Amino acid sequence: MSRVRFAPSPTGSLHLGSLRVAIVNYLFAKKEQASLVLRIEDTDQLRSTDQSTRIILENLRWMGIDFNEGPFFQSQRLSSHQAYAKDLLRKKQAYCCFCSQQEENDLSGQKDPCRLLSPEQTEMYLSQQRPYVIRLRIPDQTIEFKDLIKGKVSFQGNLLEDFVILRSDGTPTYNFAVVADDHEMGITHIIRGEDHLSNTPKQIALYQAFGWSIPTFAHIPLILGPDRTKLSKRHCDTAIEDYQQKGFLAATLFNYLALLGYSHDPAHPILSKGALIRDFSWEKVSRSPSQFDLQRLIWMNKQYLDQLSDQEYLHSAVPWIPKLPFDQDKIAKIVLLSRNQVRIWSEIPAVFSLFLTYPATPIFESNPCRDNLIAGSFLQYIKERLSGCDFTVGVIQCAMEEAITQFALKKRDAMQWLRIAIAGTSISPSLYETVCLLGKEETLRRIGLFMEQGL
Repeated sequence: MSRVRFAPSPTGSLHLGSLRVAIVNYLFAKKEQASLVLRIEDTDQLRSTDQSTRIILENLRWMGIDFNEGPFFQSQRLSSHQAYAKDLLRKKQAYCCFCSQQEENDLSGQKDPCRLLSPEQTEMYLSQQRPYVIRLRIPDQTIEFKDLIKGKVSFQGNLLEDFVILRSDGTPTYNFAVVADDHEMGITHIIRGEDHLSNTPKQIALYQAFGWSIPTFAHIPLILGPDRTKLSKRHCDTAIEDYQQKGFLAATLFNYLALLGYSHDPAHPILSKGALIRDFSWEKVSRSPSQFDLQRLIWMNKQYLDQLSDQEYLHSAVPWIPKLPFDQDKIAKIVLLSRNQVRIWSEIPAVFSLFLTYPATPIFESNPCRDNLIAGSFLQYIKERLSGCDFTVGVIQCAMEEAITQFALKKRDAMQWLRIAIAGTSISPSLYETVCLLGKEETLRRIGLFMEQGL
């Protein structure tokens, strides 16, 4: 049975690129009925925090990415890592290095001289309690592997340094701990970002030194910003909680990242998890980096919102609705009336501004109705017509149609004039419903104020 793992480092927030890696691991595991393991790689004690771990776990739960095993914590396996390092020393696949940092810097790419120390010299230095690290003895041979995305990849062993596997304080380095843990957990496929490609020859050298089976690798190309550099905070938000806090749906983010750099039918970009799992294939994963398009993500989120029933929409919108001086029925009507304007949930509060405040004088000064005598007569007619009748959508529409006929107006112009008069902008939800929700008194007040200041 295949086994894959997602192994984030809790040194900060979960990045969009890391989430994409988690999604690909998830899709592969579900498609192949493999076990998906969660491992927290927290060996960097200076930068790892419990808060980052908590946020990462919350992000993964929010995204609906479930694991068969874990979370396991790498830091809890220190004794096991040390035992593996000693095993390599016994096999002479590793050696103790007593060089200072300055001496290492002066080597300029040459092999570490400590690899040539005799057992007697090593024992003497150890008895003198000299500080040391343990380095892997890299063989002078080509290291090759077949990547599921990139194809055949090779590295020259003689160009690789004898890298440290155990620090002087007894803690393992990243590459060593990863290999030891992946082996013990029986990981068969290592699916990760392309930024880990340079680590792969070192890790394969470790597998070979131990005589262990080498897993299959897949390195996912990076996500780029609009300027085709690696995606970072200077391009857009990169932390998953930022997208959650702005009101993106987890399903949207999953769908978008799953298809980023993945060959699919552009006419049908909205796919459920089930459809994404069924369609998953390594042949469809691009070898090239993909650009992150925030506007495309927003568009996709709008498609997901449009799929919700009114009841589902109202229920999901509740956490985003501010405290308002309206009854629940009016709030619900405003929320549903404004559905077409809302692309992400954080835009919900703005839809109420039209019903709470009226534009200030500076907005009036730039309106297209200024110095338009017909517009003034039209609005005066509407004001008088609405002041003496029942205030319903049907009555408002009838009054508008009468005014359009009487003043020989284009419907588009008449609608725009009334919309600007009651909203202070040419953009608003459905006009008649908006006017009705404003109520007679407020509508007449706004038309009157507009005619005084805006014409």
